[in-house]
Amino acid sequence: MHSRFSRQSLRFIMPLAIVLAIFALAAWPLVDNLTRHWFVRDVAARGQLLAKTLETPLATLMQDHAKKEIRQMLDNAVQDERLFSIAICGPANKILYATPSYQNDLGCEPLKRQQAEHSQGLLDLPQGPVHITELWMKNEADGIAIGKLILVHDMSFMQRRSSSTKWWIIATFGLLVVIISIITVLIAHLTWRNWNRSMEQMIRGELRD
Repeated sequence: MHSRFSRQSLRFIMPLAIVLAIFALAAWPLVDNLTRHWFVRDVAARGQLLAKTLETPLATLMQDHAKKEIRQMLDNAVQDERLFSIAICGPANKILYATPSYQNDLGCEPLKRQQAEHSQGLLDLPQGPVHITELWMKNEADGIAIGKLILVHDMSFMQRRSSSTKWWIIATFGLLVVIISIITVLIAHLTWRNWNRSMEQMIRGELRD
């Protein structure tokens, strides 16, 4: 009887586990795209804030031709763990200043390349995906553009977190399968036991009659 009960419980639990596994596989791309969108939006906001912060002091230093101070400011800025490199281009689209990590093949218009190559607002480089932020710095006196500030943010952390999210979803649905299976087996066991007890009581009553 117990063997029959176990087989019946297994017949119920297996389809349930399969359905939850299908839900997990369907939910994973949706959650992954949503988290990627959040990461890109967060980095884009940080990039704009940092660019605005650097704009005024860099514009002043450029007008003073303080090359050493400009390079020092750029080197200090890339100490941020997510900021990969910085470059400053002139109005003629020529790189004037750049941190050592800035790749020359990015040129002075990496944002156009980013928009053309990737729908999620990222640019794929050999070291991984990056996010580009550009800001034209202008002379406060006459508003003439004196240089374009280019920030390159490292987005490789997004891939690591995406992998962690995948395992979190799998673990969550796996835990749901275990919990629901235990509850199902307990309810089925109690129902089966009560049914047996009722049948025994009914049979005993008939025998007495």
